[in-house]
Amino acid sequence: MLLQVGQEDKLADEKDSLMKSDLSKENKDSIATDEQIDILMAQTEALLKTKEKGGIHSTIERDDKYVIVNLWKDGLTEAAVYVKEGQRPKSQWNDVIDGMTILSNAIYSNYKPYGINVMVQPKFC
Repeated sequence: MLLQVGQEDKLADEKDSLMKSDLSKENKDSIATDEQIDILMAQTEALLKTKEKGGIHSTIERDDKYVIVNLWKDGLTEAAVYVKEGQRPKSQWNDVIDGMTILSNAIYSNYKPYGINVMVQPKFC
């Protein structure tokens, strides 16, 4: 297909406009630079360091497609066992899960405007 003069530029502009307008699309490329991603990761790491006092620990890393945030909380595995055995109320477990969900959503919302794929993974140890 041959494009007339100026059509290539118009198609490129339309593609840019589409990429910026549809930030919720999961499979698009990031619109952030590597430096911007590094800054976001440093900010995320600093935020998560403030949570260590509450027993929440984390690692953050990056591969070709994702920023990966691993989260775990002191005593999480024991708490799950106690709830399963009926030694603690399920509401305590739900509170832990709700807290991790809120934290995960906060992290995700920081990356979404830039089209960055972020995976927040709770770890059970």
